[in-house]
Amino acid sequence: MTQSEIAEAAGRSQSSIHYILNGDRMPSIETALNLEKATGICREAWLFPERHWNPYIPFDNNNFCSTCPNRPIRIMKSIETAETHFEQTENKREAFKGVVEIHKTYTGVKGAMFVFKEIVPEGLKLLACSGRSDGQPVSEILPKDSFKQLYQIVLNEQTIVTPYFPHGLSESLAEEINLHFNLKLKSMLFIARGGLLFSMYSDVVSLNWTNLGVKIGEKHVERISNLWKEYREAN
Repeated sequence: MTQSEIAEAAGRSQSSIHYILNGDRMPSIETALNLEKATGICREAWLFPERHWNPYIPFDNNNFCSTCPNRPIRIMKSIETAETHFEQTENKREAFKGVVEIHKTYTGVKGAMFVFKEIVPEGLKLLACSGRSDGQPVSEILPKDSFKQLYQIVLNEQTIVTPYFPHGLSESLAEEINLHFNLKLKSMLFIARGGLLFSMYSDVVSLNWTNLGVKIGEKHVERISNLWKEYREAN
């Protein structure tokens, strides 16, 4: 397809498509969806051409972009894509799997694991996990009696951030977490909102979480929690 044909089929101006094809502008989620319908190239390839091959936006290689100056924007796009996926997927229980895989694929962090758990009276029930880097399975449920401090933090819907594990945690709480996840963690993010716990672990890269990044993460979990609650009430 020519540039003008893509613009016409996607319902966008030729100038805006020109900037997108040159890599000078990132499309919105809505535009990415329209481009997917117009060209047959998946929306992810329009939002993250460095991750997926896109014949219209050539990249030298498809690799992790942890040092890319556009990485904060890419992370925002991954959150938007994850929320759009969750909202559009009819079976919300299955949608959690797509959400953690989107985060795993597009944040550009190697050795990271993304997890959604539901807060239940018995403890923390696994909804979806992007997979441990060592290939070991993740427990379906973590009994609350075996990690009392962490469970209380989750019940209080708090956020835990550790740029360098276990810095920022008490020694006993660090032991609790290491006991159940059995990972040599370098960084960790826990966000509990609306009956859900979102966790991100890295056993390779030490990440420094900014206040803005944490706030964005909290809003993301709140959004997913609200959609999950609406789905549960309707079904």
